[in-house]
Amino acid sequence: MDVANLPENTEDLLVYLLVTAERSGRTYETLRRMKNVEPALAWLMENGYVYEYWGSLDLTLAGLQAAREIQNSPQETQHNVRDTTQIMPNSNVMIMLDTHPLRPRRERSRLALENQVLHFLLAFDVPKNALPIPVLDGDILGRIDEADINLPNDNFLSGQHCRFNIKLTEGRPTLYVTDLESRNGTYVNKVRLTKGQSGRLEHGSRVAVGNTLLLVVQIPR
Repeated sequence: MDVANLPENTEDLLVYLLVTAERSGRTYETLRRMKNVEPALAWLMENGYVYEYWGSLDLTLAGLQAAREIQNSPQETQHNVRDTTQIMPNSNVMIMLDTHPLRPRRERSRLALENQVLHFLLAFDVPKNALPIPVLDGDILGRIDEADINLPNDNFLSGQHCRFNIKLTEGRPTLYVTDLESRNGTYVNKVRLTKGQSGRLEHGSRVAVGNTLLLVVQIPR
């Protein structure tokens, strides 16, 4: 794909979404204040690089990879948005710890890049092309800003709704979710966990919290 055929500001918009952590900076209202941004935004959404989530725009896996390539390329050699439909290697998936819009950027995430191996992701049931969320041992999911996985716009979530833990079972990492006495409960494959109960999660398990349905993805080794 020739970069000349892309709408103006397409590459700049990809990099902007990559480096802008605040959701208020990625709303339609904010982006439309930028010059000639609407054709670029429409193209990125139609081609699976950007999706809308709770009123703001986020990068898909393809968009994240393309934005990183653009950001890391010298200005004189920047080229077209590449085909990134292939599954990203783990080294690139780990980038999402610091760039995923639903994982607040804090010291814990930077340390995790060096000290933890990423084994699991949480994929959204809707929207289908949303960027999967990396899951680390001890992550708390909830509506408050301090949550490791922050879903602030799901009003049916508790502030600290559930916690994910990774344990070794026969030498293999296994993911568990524990309900933290949430108001509306945590469901694993449509079965509600009792308050404080942990449920084992397999590849493909469905975790329902509030109005959000998440699918467990285990990264193959």
